[in-house]
Amino acid sequence: MFFAGVIALCYSKRVRLIILISFLFLLGSGSLVQASSCISVDPSCKDTINVGSGGKVEFYRNYDIQTEESAITKLVIIVHGVGRNFGNAFARMISVYSDPTTAQTTLIVAPHFFADIDQPEAGYLYWGVHGWASGDDSLDRSHLSSYDVLDSLITGIILGGKFPNLNRVIVTGLSAGGQLTERYAAGSAVEGSFKNVHFRYLISSPSSYLYFDSNRRVSGTELSFAEPVNPGCDFNTYRYGLNNRNRYMSKKSNEQIITDFRSRDIVLMVGDQDNATAAPSPSILNDPKDGADLDISCPAELQGSSRYERAKIFKAYLDYTFPEKSHPLIVGVGIAHQLKLYSSPEAQPWL
Repeated sequence: MFFAGVIALCYSKRVRLIILISFLFLLGSGSLVQASSCISVDPSCKDTINVGSGGKVEFYRNYDIQTEESAITKLVIIVHGVGRNFGNAFARMISVYSDPTTAQTTLIVAPHFFADIDQPEAGYLYWGVHGWASGDDSLDRSHLSSYDVLDSLITGIILGGKFPNLNRVIVTGLSAGGQLTERYAAGSAVEGSFKNVHFRYLISSPSSYLYFDSNRRVSGTELSFAEPVNPGCDFNTYRYGLNNRNRYMSKKSNEQIITDFRSRDIVLMVGDQDNATAAPSPSILNDPKDGADLDISCPAELQGSSRYERAKIFKAYLDYTFPEKSHPLIVGVGIAHQLKLYSSPEAQPWL
């Protein structure tokens, strides 16, 4: 069984190009879940798809995407962090939507982006350890972006006809998954193809952000912005800025990226204890990572010293750059760099 998603994308009044993306979805040979939902990380809750004519991607889901479920109104895609533990991400979101009503109306999908060091079986797409978070092309012969995979998942699920009442999509991820979410929100054109579906991008605790011009927080100030003087690094190169973008992110002009990001439902989220500055760092209660995965490169350090500080600065940057738009920053009280941020009272209204 399969379904095809075809997206025609037309950019701006200058109409630079029309992109036609056609991805073929094919379920793997794994066992199928019946009408009841999966509520645990179990092999029966895992499937694979073929993306285009390329390779396979596996994912956990709480409902079989080939079985009609008219009660589903919301799709939540949660992306794992740099450790690529998509089972943990899936389990966390299952617990978030454990209420009987939300459990029956929410389709949860947690894709797995293999890295080359994982040495996946033949036929699976795989990326560099950090390349999947930036939307780089896969290192296998398919050369598909991880963002192509998300485009395929979203398009196929909406157009597949199995969830006729689906009207909301949330894309989210914590840490490296948050990096993917923020850059995907800027680069993807899928949202524009579905006028009757509301999209939200919940960007949780990334190590760095994509900025849209050369302004950064002025050192020594609270929240003033200007172009850095003698920064000591090329801070505007992608994935920190818009210069030298990869293939997927180059589909749009700078102007279109900025216009699209400005128009979208962007929500930032971070824990107030996610304040490690590097590894080694002072121990943070209940934080097993303790800052070990924090990006401490020169371009990242220009964005702030910790994930918590970078989130506050980026929120201020968005307010400064797009003053006509509200940019919520949700702060989980007492939470460090942890998936339980999604279960915090502060996060619930946005999920």
